Amino acid sequence: MFLNKPNKSSIIQVKRLSHILIIIISALLIAGIYTRVKEETPPRRLVRVIHPELRPYVNDFLLLLIQNDIDIPEPDVIIIDLSDIYKYAGVVGIAEGMYFDMICVRIDRKFWSKATDQIKRSLVFHELLHDAFDLKHNSIDMMKPQLEIITKEQFNKQKIELIQYLKDE
Repeated sequence: MFLNKPNKSSIIQVKRLSHILIIIISALLIAGIYTRVKEETPPRRLVRVIHPELRPYVNDFLLLLIQNDIDIPEPDVIIIDLSDIYKYAGVVGIAEGMYFDMICVRIDRKFWSKATDQIKRSLVFHELLHDAFDLKHNSIDMMKPQLEIITKEQFNKQKIELIQYLKDE
């Protein structure tokens, strides 16, 4: 209510204020709806950490799956790293994501630095198979619990067996 008769400029100011209030209230309503929707559908949190020294072997694993039309699991969390696990766990590789919707492979740093290229490849494949496909020890030749020194030809035979096993699953 005006105490005096409103002049034209005061009416314009009131209209401007009302427009500004409408914009602010609309913005707050939209923000409230957006926040509620955002809370109801949490965003996927993707974690992808692959140690640079392990990346070529991980890529070989993925390429084998792609070339053979094997579906590649895509969990939110993928961590493939070097660490000092032997002195704690007495193993050179560990798949911590087995039976969970994640891939978390750790390879012992000291072992890795001394391993041959073929042993590195076998170890990475072995641990990734645990986490990506929940394969247990001794399910196929590549999943023996103890690392063996094998030739490239033997590894190629293991890959053929692996692909057949995954396709039959």
